[in-house]
Amino acid sequence: MTKSQYSELIDFLGKKFDAQKRETDQRFTKLEVGLEAMQVTIQTVAEGVLSNGERLDRVETRLDQLENRFDSFESVFRADRFDVQRRLKALEN
Repeated sequence: MTKSQYSELIDFLGKKFDAQKRETDQRFTKLEVGLEAMQVTIQTVAEGVLSNGERLDRVETRLDQLENRFDSFESVFRADRFDVQRRLKALEN
Protein backbone atom coordinates (compact mmCIF):
# COMPACT_ATOMS: atom_id res chain seq x y z
CA MET A 1 0.00 0.00 0.00
CA THR A 2 1.42 3.36 -0.96
CA LYS A 3 1.54 6.35 1.26
CA SER A 4 -1.16 8.02 -0.85
CA GLN A 5 -3.46 4.99 -0.65
CA TYR A 6 -2.83 4.72 3.06
CA SER A 7 -3.68 8.38 3.51
CA GLU A 8 -6.89 7.94 1.46
CA LEU A 9 -7.85 4.92 3.56
CA ILE A 10 -7.29 6.87 6.79
CA ASP A 11 -9.40 9.77 5.46
CA PHE A 12 -12.14 7.38 4.33
CA LEU A 13 -12.19 5.55 7.66
CA GLY A 14 -12.08 8.85 9.55
CA LYS A 15 -15.16 10.08 7.65
CA LYS A 16 -16.96 6.77 8.23
CA PHE A 17 -16.20 6.75 11.94
CA ASP A 18 -17.13 10.43 12.30
CA ALA A 19 -20.47 9.77 10.59
CA GLN A 20 -21.02 6.70 12.77
CA LYS A 21 -20.09 8.68 15.90
CA ARG A 22 -22.53 11.47 15.01
CA GLU A 23 -25.30 8.93 14.41
CA THR A 24 -24.52 7.19 17.71
CA ASP A 25 -24.46 10.54 19.54
CA GLN A 26 -27.84 11.43 18.04
CA ARG A 27 -29.28 8.11 19.14
CA PHE A 28 -27.97 8.57 22.68
CA THR A 29 -29.40 12.08 22.77
CA LYS A 30 -32.82 10.77 21.71
CA LEU A 31 -32.58 8.06 24.35
CA GLU A 32 -31.67 10.59 27.04
CA VAL A 33 -34.59 12.84 26.07
CA GLY A 34 -36.95 9.87 26.06
CA LEU A 35 -35.64 8.72 29.44
CA GLU A 36 -36.19 12.16 30.95
CA ALA A 37 -39.74 12.22 29.58
CA MET A 38 -40.39 8.76 31.03
CA GLN A 39 -39.05 9.84 34.41
CA VAL A 40 -41.45 12.79 34.45
CA THR A 41 -44.32 10.50 33.45
CA ILE A 42 -43.40 7.92 36.09
CA GLN A 43 -43.19 10.65 38.74
CA THR A 44 -46.62 11.95 37.71
CA VAL A 45 -48.12 8.45 37.86
CA ALA A 46 -46.50 7.80 41.26
CA GLU A 47 -47.95 11.03 42.65
CA GLY A 48 -51.36 10.08 41.27
CA VAL A 49 -51.19 6.64 42.86
CA LEU A 50 -50.28 8.17 46.23
CA SER A 51 -53.07 10.71 45.91
CA ASN A 52 -55.59 7.98 45.06
CA GLY A 53 -54.38 5.93 48.01
CA GLU A 54 -54.96 8.87 50.32
CA ARG A 55 -58.42 9.44 48.85
CA LEU A 56 -59.29 5.77 49.27
CA ASP A 57 -58.18 5.94 52.89
CA ARG A 58 -60.51 8.91 53.47
CA VAL A 59 -63.39 7.11 51.75
CA GLU A 60 -62.73 3.99 53.80
CA THR A 61 -62.78 6.05 57.01
CA ARG A 62 -66.08 7.64 56.05
CA LEU A 63 -67.56 4.24 55.14
CA ASP A 64 -66.46 2.89 58.52
CA GLN A 65 -68.18 5.83 60.21
CA LEU A 66 -71.35 5.20 58.21
CA GLU A 67 -71.22 1.51 59.04
CA ASN A 68 -70.98 2.35 62.73
CA ARG A 69 -73.98 4.67 62.44
CA PHE A 70 -76.01 2.02 60.62
CA ASP A 71 -75.05 -0.53 63.25
CA SER A 72 -76.32 1.79 65.99
CA PHE A 73 -79.56 2.43 64.06
CA GLU A 74 -79.99 -1.29 63.55
CA SER A 75 -79.64 -1.99 67.25
CA VAL A 76 -82.19 0.74 68.03
CA PHE A 77 -84.66 -0.67 65.50
CA ARG A 78 -84.20 -4.18 66.83
CA ALA A 79 -84.90 -2.98 70.34
CA ASP A 80 -87.93 -0.99 69.14
CA ARG A 81 -89.22 -3.95 67.13
CA PHE A 82 -89.12 -6.22 70.15
CA ASP A 83 -90.71 -3.52 72.27
CA VAL A 84 -93.48 -3.03 69.69
CA GLN A 85 -94.06 -6.78 69.50
CA ARG A 86 -94.25 -6.97 73.30
CA ARG A 87 -96.74 -4.11 73.38
CA LEU A 88 -98.86 -5.72 70.65
CA LYS A 89 -98.98 -8.99 72.57
CA ALA A 90 -99.94 -7.09 75.69
CA LEU A 91 -102.77 -5.41 73.80
CA GLU A 92 -103.96 -8.71 72.37
CA ASN A 93 -104.27 -10.22 75.83
